[in-house]
Amino acid sequence: ERYAVDGLELDYMRMCHMFEPDEARQHAHLLTEMMRSLRKQLTTTARRRNRGNLLLGVRVPSTLEECEALGYEVKTWIREGLVDYVTPTDFWSTDCVARTEEFAKLTKGTPCKVYPSLSPPTSFPTPDERFLTPAQYRGAANNFYAFGADGLSAYNYFWTWAYKHGDVVAGLGNVWPTRSLDILTQLKDPVACRTGSRQYLAHPLWTGKNQPLWHNRSPTGVIRQDKIILTTDPKKSFSSVRLRAAEQPSKDPIEATLEMIVTGMAAEDHLELSLNDHPIPQSRLKKMGLEVPNRQRITLAVDTAMVRFGDNTIKAVVKTTRKQYRVEIDWFMLSVIPRR
Repeated sequence: ERYAVDGLELDYMRMCHMFEPDEARQHAHLLTEMMRSLRKQLTTTARRRNRGNLLLGVRVPSTLEECEALGYEVKTWIREGLVDYVTPTDFWSTDCVARTEEFAKLTKGTPCKVYPSLSPPTSFPTPDERFLTPAQYRGAANNFYAFGADGLSAYNYFWTWAYKHGDVVAGLGNVWPTRSLDILTQLKDPVACRTGSRQYLAHPLWTGKNQPLWHNRSPTGVIRQDKIILTTDPKKSFSSVRLRAAEQPSKDPIEATLEMIVTGMAAEDHLELSLNDHPIPQSRLKKMGLEVPNRQRITLAVDTAMVRFGDNTIKAVVKTTRKQYRVEIDWFMLSVIPRR
């Protein structure tokens, strides 16, 4: 009432649990009743102010499964016209493999919009100040647009405002960004996201083992692996991961590479990889040791004909003489670079 706002956004990701976890589904109708009441209040206020509409948006988990488990009846909110937009988001990071089409299907034929979230950190905790690069923003945005997003929503963008120059370190959020907003302007244009270099990520969003708050899982309660684990267990001797890349066949020359981090390999191990059931020849693999023992980055050239529009499957198996082993592969990145 005190301010001439355009509407309200309810951030249901801070914090995620409106109910006790085992009571969320049975009490979901209570939250929906609150949403109806709030929608009614906004409509009344808009009329009193002689304006068309006061927006009501919601920020919710990036999957409908999580929404339902938490008591968020997003389907009902959209169907009844209670919300003007929905922002699917991870609690902390950008979910680069999110299935935006789940929400776009619900909003089809309604005025409700879908604005997936872009957040600078890549995971929790964020290792080595690993924030999204412009190419990674473009990759995520390209995926969102291709599967039905009407726009994008920046979240926790203050993480981009820190810098380090020599011995001078500016803390997060207390420095006005130097050109850090340029990428947001570019991401407003779906065409620009498709024409610049793109990097598509698939990696664990919640990597902190023994974190005191969430114990290696999202605050929503979901456990997502998003990595390959290979062990001597016959059932776990091969594994796969899903990487989403909204790449259409192109007549323009482009270069594609696939990178990943491998931990636990020994000298006698032989790693076999495939992309969408296309075996990747060993001659295309380039290994580079990292600072941590038994940890290396693998980069390989990819034939663009192997890449599917949408979800791609990376499979791996280890051939070895060792009786016991555990190999983990994560931080997958598909880079697509237009040739000049």
